[in-house]
Amino acid sequence: MFDITSMLPEPLALFQPVYEAAILTALVVALTRINGLKSFAVMSSFDFAATIAIGSTIASVITSKETGLLVGGLAIIAIFLIQKIITEIRKRSDRFASAIDTSPLLLMQDGEIFYENLNAANITEGDLAARMRMASVQDPANVQAVIFETTGEISVLQRQPNRSGLEDLLLKGVRRTP
Repeated sequence: MFDITSMLPEPLALFQPVYEAAILTALVVALTRINGLKSFAVMSSFDFAATIAIGSTIASVITSKETGLLVGGLAIIAIFLIQKIITEIRKRSDRFASAIDTSPLLLMQDGEIFYENLNAANITEGDLAARMRMASVQDPANVQAVIFETTGEISVLQRQPNRSGLEDLLLKGVRRTP
């Protein structure tokens, strides 16, 4: 293993975590620029896992003498590469995407709350009400749909004047039952 501390005088060896953090942060920024911001957008459970793995790898390198900077850097590159490959396969295969990703879940439609879906998503009626307040809902009857997204966010779609219904695209892939 490459250990910079053996090359530095004792007082400077204390700065090794700073040096490693700076290099790994620069590597992650460079890879994010190459791979795109989606690398850290929590869009699926896989993206979430990749984000955690990258953070864990950086922490291991900085806090452990067993994990060297080179090994940590290669691990981060591998995580980005795997994430890119998985994303490309998900784009080409709906079956693969559905195996990797969770589907959005309809929590409420046209003012009707789907309590079974709330339970399945571990969301309380209070959580639902809070999200509607955040979306400036004045009257729940004006809510066309509330969707629990794959990212864990809750989307509130309000009825729009001169619009007859939700666009098919907005409900594409949204499960109506848990």
